[in-house]
Amino acid sequence: MAVYGFAINYTAYFVEIIRAGLESIPIDQEESAFVIGASSTYTFQKVLLPQAMRSQLPVFANEWITLIKDTALVTVIAIPDLLRKVREVVSRDFTVTPFFIAAIFYLLFSYLIIIGLKQLEKRFEM
Repeated sequence: MAVYGFAINYTAYFVEIIRAGLESIPIDQEESAFVIGASSTYTFQKVLLPQAMRSQLPVFANEWITLIKDTALVTVIAIPDLLRKVREVVSRDFTVTPFFIAAIFYLLFSYLIIIGLKQLEKRFEM
């Protein structure tokens, strides 16, 4: 059930990010494509959407990282995840080391996403 909630919520965020990216593109881009005879589908897919995605890539990166962090909230909905298991170990062994391990796990996972998105940004640079 939490998966559906995250899917609906973040789909709305990502659609809004794409919309904002499309609105940030000057109208001249679209007009120029029509002048050279490009269809509206081709203009959207090959001219407008790539520019919108390129300009909004940092925002996408932030939302992906936020999504990763928000999955920790799933414990409230009673789905076992990393933090629930960590709490069980801490209460059993009376040590906080598992919290540090979980924090490092989340940090590394977020860092991997950041690296991947930076590679995408480099690929889209002009």
